[in-house]
Amino acid sequence: MTLSTLFHDAVYDPKSRTNEEDSAALYRTFASELDDATASRVFDHDRVEQYILATRHLNNSSVLSTNDIFLKLFIDADMAVLGKCNSAYDVYSGLIREEYKYVQRDVYCEKRSQVLSSFLCETSIFQTKVMKNAFEAQSRSNLQREIELLSQGIIPGEIM
Repeated sequence: MTLSTLFHDAVYDPKSRTNEEDSAALYRTFASELDDATASRVFDHDRVEQYILATRHLNNSSVLSTNDIFLKLFIDADMAVLGKCNSAYDVYSGLIREEYKYVQRDVYCEKRSQVLSSFLCETSIFQTKVMKNAFEAQSRSNLQREIELLSQGIIPGEIM
């Protein structure tokens, strides 16, 4: 899980739709530079790549159906920012807007709302009981509040 954590956002470009794939490819390049005997004993390269690709959050049902508790925890950790207190979440939201400042405001508000709504449509945002208990309610509240603000053209935490 450590290598997945290190590499899951190693390649990040807000304009790209292949960040996870590119990060996984970077991991594969790194792995190819390791001593084969050591690497094959210590690292499960397919698993590291699976974890990195799972952060696309395109299909939570595949994560839900797995018995891999470490994958579920890894995805939950990636989503934990959604469960911050309101003020910290607003800072996070403002930073997301900064990343996408090249997108017209009205388009950003519409597309961001769609992404956030997709998380709310899930039965649960979090896959493990401990993370559900700790963050589910606050995450849902934050997402709903941001969606409502975005519908009014307001971006929480926006840096002017």
